[in-house]
Amino acid sequence: ASPAMVAWPRVGAHPERDLANLVAEEDGQIVAAAQLSLPLQDNLHLAYLQLQVHREHRRRGIGSWLIGELEERVRAAGRRQV
Repeated sequence: ASPAMVAWPRVGAHPERDLANLVAEEDGQIVAAAQLSLPLQDNLHLAYLQLQVHREHRRRGIGSWLIGELEERVRAAGRRQV
């Protein structure tokens, strides 16, 4: 089965950054997670990405898929450097 992407809603506002969390699920289990952090006060050209893929699910394109989704959000936010 191919993984499905699920967006986790923001939990509370952070005064210094905007956060987006994405996970990939397969058969009801989370197999990968990625987070995008966009500074809101300084370094407005930057975006920070974090990615984790469960060892047993690596080398299948899941991490690349999640990063691609977050990179679209980076571009939409007008950020120039990751």
